Amino acid sequence: TYFALKGWRRDFLDDIRLPAKSSGRRPTLIAGRVAYFGKAIALGILGVLTLVAAFLPTGPAGLGGQLAALALSPAGPLLLALVGLGLIAHGFYTAARARLARL
Repeated sequence: TYFALKGWRRDFLDDIRLPAKSSGRRPTLIAGRVAYFGKAIALGILGVLTLVAAFLPTGPAGLGGQLAALALSPAGPLLLALVGLGLIAHGFYTAARARLARL
């Protein structure tokens, strides 16, 4: 929930320095918000998989096995797509942050 709140409240703006007038300002804001929501979703799904593995030791071993089992479930492909898109969005935001970091 920390990452979702950071995206919702735009607290990530504390980490970057956006120019007052720039063509990249709005896309960076959108990318930051989507990135933190995506990261929250990805970590939430991975956290649930870890808890399932802890309480059901007879299930697939390791994170790879858990993701493979998730892919075979009815909602699995959608959940895996959300994890992937969230991590991709966070990659784009991280690239923008590297350029606009507040040092």
